[in-house]
Amino acid sequence: YLHPRNPLLSQATCYKGAEWLLGPKWGFGNETAVHALRLMGSGIFDTHPNLKIIIGHMGEGIPFSLWRIDNHNAWMNLPNPYPAKHKLSHYFRNNFWITVSGNFCTPSLVNSIMEIGTDRIMFSTDWPFENVDHAAKWFDDLELNDNDKLKIGRTNAAKLFKLAEVLELRLGDHERATAIYQQILDLEPGYMPAFKALTRLYQRADRHAELIDLYEAECAASPDPE
Repeated sequence: YLHPRNPLLSQATCYKGAEWLLGPKWGFGNETAVHALRLMGSGIFDTHPNLKIIIGHMGEGIPFSLWRIDNHNAWMNLPNPYPAKHKLSHYFRNNFWITVSGNFCTPSLVNSIMEIGTDRIMFSTDWPFENVDHAAKWFDDLELNDNDKLKIGRTNAAKLFKLAEVLELRLGDHERATAIYQQILDLEPGYMPAFKALTRLYQRADRHAELIDLYEAECAASPDPE
């Protein structure tokens, strides 16, 4: 997770006389977005394609600017001026997750969904900069389909942080782990790690009827029925 901070004083001359722009109003997001973009262009995700980065505040403005970041001066037909092999949007869509922390704005969320989909967005609050109840009320009132709301509010984080595995293997809370894996499968019927985990949990609990149903569902979802 890249947590924002203000620029070093030696690098903050553009804020002189407008120090009110520092902090969550602008300085935090600007600093974090620049750092994230530098990572995308560095080539590190070509070397480590499974590296996962989270940034907050609805992507620190990057989703809104993603097209321009990729397509500036396109009429010149020049190669990318950075070491990475792909356009920066490729890395943003494949290696980054964003949270809604501190940016409880529905148009901003819609823009982010249009750019990266609902699988890489997670609910968050941003206390002490923003009130937790403000975040919760905004999210509860969102006119968003139930599946996407469940992804953003719960299962995306559960998958990314492997929360069900933690509950099962470290805390021994098999009931809650089972519930999370079942939720993930309800949203993504082809998510094979959940099939494997539920098979293990059902076997341990002697839930034979559920095992049969799970096996049938796995066969139907498997790209290779053999």
